[in-house]
Amino acid sequence: MLKNVYLILMAVYLTGCTSYKPVSHKPETGIEKPEQVNYDNKRSIGIDLFASGNEPFWIVDMDSEDSTKIYILSDNYNVNYKTPIPVLDSATKTINYTFDSNVILTLKKEKCKNNMSGEISEFTASLYIQNMTYNGCGKYIIAAMNPFLSQSTLRLNDMWALQKFRNQKINTSSFKEGIPILELHLNDGRFLGNTDCNTVSGSIDVGDSYISFTDFTSTKKLCEGNFEPQYLQDLKSVDSWTIDKMVLILKKNGKEVLVYNKID
Repeated sequence: MLKNVYLILMAVYLTGCTSYKPVSHKPETGIEKPEQVNYDNKRSIGIDLFASGNEPFWIVDMDSEDSTKIYILSDNYNVNYKTPIPVLDSATKTINYTFDSNVILTLKKEKCKNNMSGEISEFTASLYIQNMTYNGCGKYIIAAMNPFLSQSTLRLNDMWALQKFRNQKINTSSFKEGIPILELHLNDGRFLGNTDCNTVSGSIDVGDSYISFTDFTSTKKLCEGNFEPQYLQDLKSVDSWTIDKMVLILKKNGKEVLVYNKID
């Protein structure tokens, strides 16, 4: 009897010695490596923050309103936590997520480049686990969840009508099915719109100065002229934005590409 009690107490003690425990020692399957991420799929299952690093490969998939999965791919295991409340430091522009005393994710608001894919993120990221620190990049793939997002950026969350295309004011009468509209939804990282005869949609990544349109899908009508391919080419190329009163200017390398008016 005493032997059994001793074994139980020892098991409890050993279990409590570490909070960072793999769910399984078996290799995880279906996990995208950091250079192969499909953000659209992640948004669809509620992920709004993604952080990762290379060599060793690690990934954090966070649902801010539910749980967070942390993967260390080189060790073939993962751990789940209830997502903690973030602690913001405005002075240093950092965000800390403390899962427990041994597991902390820190984001710092400064540009970060993935050294394999070349992708640019708005935050550097460091994942501290059991005296080990893993470095990489992080991004809020649903822009509205970014606690450092400015009120100015939130103004993008609206409907915009094309005003200027390739430095020329558009001729509204030439668009038989209505002028191109761009509808931005920061809450779910999506955009909707139309060209001259097709509807288009896709994913949007937004920060306080940058913007990126990806994952384009559209209807397949045959449009007259060459406006549509040129317009979509320009929309895919933009990398930054500014708002001046009710006017949205999309830019590439600092130069104006597309100009829209806010729709009341």
